[in-house]
Parts: sequence; C-alpha cells; structure tokens
Amino acid sequence: MAREETVRFDGCCVEFDVCTLMRGAAEMLGKGTTATTYRVAMGGDDVIVDDAGVVEEGKAGEVVVMKRMRRREGATREDERRKRELAREMGTWRHTNVVSLCAFYASADELLLVFDYVPNGSLHSLLHENRGPARVPLEWQTRLKLAQDAAQGLAYLHGVSGGKLAHRHLTSSNILVDAGGNTRVSDFALLQLLVPAPAADEAAQKQDVHAFGVVLLEILTGRSPEDGNVDLALWARTVVREEWTSEVFDVELLPSRGGAEDEMVALLHVALLCVADDPGERPRMAVVAKMIEDIRDRGSKRSRYSASPSQVGHSYESSPSISEDTTRSTNASSS
Repeated sequence: MAREETVRFDGCCVEFDVCTLMRGAAEMLGKGTTATTYRVAMGGDDVIVDDAGVVEEGKAGEVVVMKRMRRREGATREDERRKRELAREMGTWRHTNVVSLCAFYASADELLLVFDYVPNGSLHSLLHENRGPARVPLEWQTRLKLAQDAAQGLAYLHGVSGGKLAHRHLTSSNILVDAGGNTRVSDFALLQLLVPAPAADEAAQKQDVHAFGVVLLEILTGRSPEDGNVDLALWARTVVREEWTSEVFDVELLPSRGGAEDEMVALLHVALLCVADDPGERPRMAVVAKMIEDIRDRGSKRSRYSASPSQVGHSYESSPSISEDTTRSTNASSS
C-alpha cells in the first residue's frame, strides 16, 4: 500500500491539507482526458466558493487551481514511484512563462496537483472569443509578445527536463494569460503523470513544436483549429504557396501591416518551419524562441528609429523565401 504524502514546494504560499482541498464546493473549470480541474479559494480552514463559483467578498484567501488526476487501473508500485518522482520534479520548475506547481497530495488511489491560479483566461479565448463588432482588436505588438512568452516557456520546459519530457497536448487553450499580460504554459507532462512511462524521445518534443506552430498560426490568422474541418497548417501552406500571403493574416491586423508586415511575414516563416511535415525539419523550441526574440528586437528598433530593415531577424538572412520553403515541404509530403 502506497503511503499518503503531501509535498509543498518553495514559493508555495498556500497552507493546506487534503481535507481542506476536498471540503465544500469548488468551481469546476473543466474535465479532460487527464484530470478534472477546479478553481478553489482557500479561506482559513474552508474552501469558500458559492454555488455560482464566485468567491464571497471578504472571505476569500489564496485562490489556486487543483487538478484531480484520473485514476489508472492496474498501476504498479513502479508506476506509483515514477509518478511521485515526476511530480517532485515538476515542483522545481520555475519560469515567468510557466504555470508553477505549488504542491501535490498523493495516496494509493489519489493524486491532487495544486497550481498557481492564472486569472485572465487562455490565449484561445483572447484570440477567438467575442469576435463581434464590440470586440477590441488584439494589436500586433501584443500578439508578438504573447508568442514570445509562450515560446520561452515551452523552450524552458523542454530544456529543464533534459529532453526527457514533452507536453503532448499543447493548444492555445492551455497557454494562459496572467494579470501582467504574460502568457504561461500549463499542463506540461500531465499525460506522463497519468501513465508513467520511460523518458520521451525527441519525436515527442518535435510534436510539441508542431503544436506550437499551430498556435503561431492562430495568432497570425485569427483562425481557430476547431473551426470547421480545415487543417490550419495545410491551409496556411496552400495560401502562401499560391502567393496570397497577405490573405493569411487576421483582418484585425490590417492597421498594423504598414509598419509591421515584415515582422508578420517573419513570424509566419517561423510558424511554417514548426509545422513542417518532416519532424526532422522542425527546429528545437530553443531555436524557435530565439527566432521570435530576434523578430521582436528588430521590430523595437524599427519603431524606435522609424527605419525599415530589409530583412527581419538575422536568423532569416540566408533562408529561402516562405513560398520556396512551403513548396518544398508540400512537394515532399506528396512524393
């Protein structure tokens, strides 16, 4: 029988035990393949959230997110050992662009993970919700910062795990936006917690790179991968191959095109590299993060000096055009 264990990590400002977490009503945020997620307000000895999921004013303490991991039938003692070992490793990950694990509780039949609460929703909701006339457009420089933040967070997680772990389910819905307007990657390695397994290979991280490329395409196009039956990566490659590149970009970005179109095209180049059909052609996330940093730095210099560089980002100076890259990738996939 596996022993009960509660572990709190450095920087965790929440005092709790499992009875506190499990007592009373909490707002369920969602139920996924790996866990059920709750928003929990810690108030003294009680969890205080009303029936509508609203914390009562004056009573709330620290707000956290609790993930109750799904049980796996037939798990062995070795599975349990690996699961707890991974949870301890996750608790050491600290980065501005990563949602931190504050604590966990584990027993023979339960695993509860307590994370920082990130208040401003997801990148998906920011990009795709309320697309009506009253919507405030999300301007280019904000989008570019959100992309850079998310790239840095995922690159950190790929690196800190020593190449052993991958997200495996990265979407714009689990890239969250904090109170300071920074994006933070959440849910990294949760699938490995559900089914503890030996280290992931490089292919799993290259799948993450592809998923991140789709996120970049969402940022650039304003389209959701969930809209209809359109493969967003294939659609973007086709449009660019037909030399209709300007048709790719979100109509909300029209006011930005005059001064920032080079940056937008450069980020599209990065996105298409990430979604290359051949995983071997996809860059590592550390390289992707550096490319986006270069684009943003060049954009800052352009804004400061009102100069339009002939190329955006020195990483692209010797690269083929987007159309050439896309045509080559498409031809390779059809041969």
